[in-house]
Amino acid sequence: MSDHRWKNQQYNFDNLGRALLTLFVLALKDGWIPRMYNDIDAVSVEMQPIKNYNEATLIYFISFILIVRFFLLNMFAGIIIKSFHDCHAQQELEEEARNKVKRAKKIERQQRLIRELPYYTRFPLWRKCLHDVYVSKYFDLIITAIIILNVVTMSLEYYSMPSDLYKFLEYCNYAFTVVFLLEFIWKIVTLGPSRYFKDKWNQLDLFIVLLSIAGIVIDKMLSRHILPINAILILFKLLKIATGVRALLDTVVHSLPQIGNLDTLRQDDPSCADKNHFITIISPIYFIVFILVAQFVLINIVVAVLMKKLADSNKMIADDAEMDEEIERQLESDVLVHLFWN
Repeated sequence: MSDHRWKNQQYNFDNLGRALLTLFVLALKDGWIPRMYNDIDAVSVEMQPIKNYNEATLIYFISFILIVRFFLLNMFAGIIIKSFHDCHAQQELEEEARNKVKRAKKIERQQRLIRELPYYTRFPLWRKCLHDVYVSKYFDLIITAIIILNVVTMSLEYYSMPSDLYKFLEYCNYAFTVVFLLEFIWKIVTLGPSRYFKDKWNQLDLFIVLLSIAGIVIDKMLSRHILPINAILILFKLLKIATGVRALLDTVVHSLPQIGNLDTLRQDDPSCADKNHFITIISPIYFIVFILVAQFVLINIVVAVLMKKLADSNKMIADDAEMDEEIERQLESDVLVHLFWN
């Protein structure tokens, strides 16, 4: 044992610089429990540690973690987010002014359309009946229930399933494809091709129907079972009703450029280990500045951007829904007045 010797801990309180670096690492909760136990076991200078020698140190470490990590750093994150919103306050005011002008133009355009008779007033009786069914809330509820049932049947599929279950799921796929095809025919007959294809959700519905038919044709041509190629796209039909999920989806789409920056967080090259311990005084300064800027500033700004995009998406959906309801009420009242005088 003569060739063994005690070595000081990497993070210690020997001087002010080492103490500040140790506390900074503790504030990040980077392996703070082993370091806490090392300090609890510490006795004095040039003396070997004794297990649980100074248990009162536990109070200091836990208090430091609670106050600094869970209070001060979160307060710092809140200040960053608040500063971000304050910096965008003027920009939001200008954007709000532009939105008011845009909203006024949209209302003016809709009011011009309100003075005209709605598109379905000249429909024959049978087409008006189809339109009344289409605009009712029960139509969307029935389609939603069918979509959920379709998703459930897709989830029943597994490897080496019995032939009876395979036939059942195959016929279910045929039935759901027919239902979605009938929905497409119903809508395009009710609205007309030009009005139908103006809605991007209707375009998605048609795309799903075509994929379903293509999946059945490919299945029959290859004479073997394949996974329905609309298994994922069918879930997007539910987004027409789930406005909250649509807001989240819009937020994800607007935030994808920031997500691409995560590609820089790769594992470092193992060959870098041979070049360590060069100008060791620089590395703590560099990493402290990097952690402060990247983790406590940039990431919090990304969080603030996500929160702002989510709030803007929810507000935009609510404003559009409110405007549509207002225009619909004005449209109904004008139609009644027109019918009364005629």
